Amino acid sequence: MKNILITIALVAFTAIGFSQKIDSKKSYIEFEIDNMIFRTVEGKISGMTGTVNFNETDLSNSSFNVCLDPASIDTESEERDTHLKNSDFFDISKYTKLCFVSTSITKGGSNYLVKGKLTMYDTTAGAEIKFKVVGNQLIGEMEVNRFDFNLGVAEYDGTSMCGDIATIKVVCVLVK
Repeated sequence: MKNILITIALVAFTAIGFSQKIDSKKSYIEFEIDNMIFRTVEGKISGMTGTVNFNETDLSNSSFNVCLDPASIDTESEERDTHLKNSDFFDISKYTKLCFVSTSITKGGSNYLVKGKLTMYDTTAGAEIKFKVVGNQLIGEMEVNRFDFNLGVAEYDGTSMCGDIATIKVVCVLVK
């Protein structure tokens, strides 16, 4: 009888899927982007929420629907953070989330590639994140061209004040 109950529990767990809860307090992105040619601005955006359904043995039924809070941006400069929150960049009064929704996940060696749609500011565009699984964390990297998302286009197009490409590290911690 005990073995039957264990089997039923395992089947029920498998049928439910592998939906994991995001630990919002520990999950974030870090970014860096060139500033005035010779400097790099580094920062962090936290407040990650959403749904992760990740099963390493069933990638076709795995998915990500994850958002961040751009109001949480932190570059260790209050003046810069305030500027990044205004209408030149993230316009947090209108756009309260940065979101990524997956369209496919594939595996290559010990790493994964998730393709999907990234929405920032007023634009949605294709994006890819290369990631690996480390314990209960999904750790990924991607590059984002700010012009693809209309960030800082009007004021900083063709200047050295802000680089075009941001390098992003994603850390998504799943609750065990």
